[in-house]
Amino acid sequence: MEGLDWWESALESAIQKLADNLRVVVLLDREESFRHALALFRDFRNAVEALVLLRKGWIMPLKR
Repeated sequence: MEGLDWWESALESAIQKLADNLRVVVLLDREESFRHALALFRDFRNAVEALVLLRKGWIMPLKR
């Protein structure tokens, strides 16, 4: 399905960007960056979970 392909691609792109940003924040290794890293990790986890559920067919995207 073309719509699903678009959503998969969007989620994969978001996951890659979040992973890159998380890597940078962790490398900064500052106390004040901990909250930011935690927020990025939660967003990363949610995007991965959404992608898995989409691929399993358990969720269907709305029109984009």
